[in-house]
Amino acid sequence: MHCWSHVRRRFVKMLQSTGSPVAETMIRNIAGLHAVEKAVRGMAPDARLAARRELSAPIVAAIEPWREKRLSRLSSGSKLAEHIRCTLGAWGGPVHFLDDGRLELDTSSTENLIRPVALTRKNGLFACHEIGAAHRAPLASLVAACKIDGVEPGACLTATLVAIIDGQPMRRIDDIMPRRFQPASTGAA
Repeated sequence: MHCWSHVRRRFVKMLQSTGSPVAETMIRNIAGLHAVEKAVRGMAPDARLAARRELSAPIVAAIEPWREKRLSRLSSGSKLAEHIRCTLGAWGGPVHFLDDGRLELDTSSTENLIRPVALTRKNGLFACHEIGAAHRAPLASLVAACKIDGVEPGACLTATLVAIIDGQPMRRIDDIMPRRFQPASTGAA
């Protein structure tokens, strides 16, 4: 699975730096795909697939010959030609969403979920001292896992620390994992 947001990003940078009408056209085509996705979000996979085949497939079918035609008119060393070649080379990946209603058009939702974990880990690199970083890492991982699982981090951390102080055996570590808590949205912890 490839990501249309990553394809779009290349052309957005090109449009910002050069004002290229070719890049603008590609961005507009991808915006059409995102509009279809917005309309089908939350539907059953079969319904999403049917809508994609009706509405997105013609957009995708028009993009490929358009790109090839533009590429033939550009200098092979230009940045725009490089971006077009990159999308042509990986063309099979971005179009998989037309074959399976369970797939997303892009990977943005997944990236947004893992970004806090990655940023927390990266921020741990600046913990002033190796020992401080070693102590901070498990705590940061616990808080990030709570957020991803919809668990209130304070309640989970409190329960975890109390269990450790009370001598929680390692063989029962699953008893204190974040998933045993109610989601934060219910107010229960």
